[in-house]
Amino acid sequence: MNINIATSSDYTIAPDRKTVMTLHGYESNNTGTKIERLREIYNVINPKINFAEKNCYRNLVKLAEKYKPNIIVGSSMGGYLGYHLSNETSIPCLLFNPAMIETGSGNVKPTVETTNNNLSRKFVVTGLHDEVVNPVLLKEWLIRNANNAVILEENMGHRIPESVYFENVQKILMLLSCISYS
Repeated sequence: MNINIATSSDYTIAPDRKTVMTLHGYESNNTGTKIERLREIYNVINPKINFAEKNCYRNLVKLAEKYKPNIIVGSSMGGYLGYHLSNETSIPCLLFNPAMIETGSGNVKPTVETTNNNLSRKFVVTGLHDEVVNPVLLKEWLIRNANNAVILEENMGHRIPESVYFENVQKILMLLSCISYS
């Protein structure tokens, strides 16, 4: 289902659960076993992103402001958007192989209109064998541009195994809960 992410009211938020906003990659979608597994424990905001849409980024900002997730989880091109969304909204993010650097895929990145570069908490998981987003160049970019990011390395390629995805989401949400109470 391709929903209008700026006006969607398709999400039910249970007040006793943490809320996770997921941003899929360029050639991925917003459904699947990772999302189903997250829904067993968390509220999940998982828009279907049209990366070519002119207002793609602004629509995500509106969605984040409406639902106020505890964390933004993005992968690849969704990680690129999640990085900027985290800066603009101050919502912590967990990014898997974010497309912050040129990937050589020819995919055009959506326009991001923000100048805010706050120190929101950022956790970045890089695949040591990523064949799309070069992990060495990504780490160099993060050191230059996001020196507050925590970089985690996993023995994976560009595709994220479900177990790695789910374990990292749980681990980072638990860590954020500890930090917010200290």
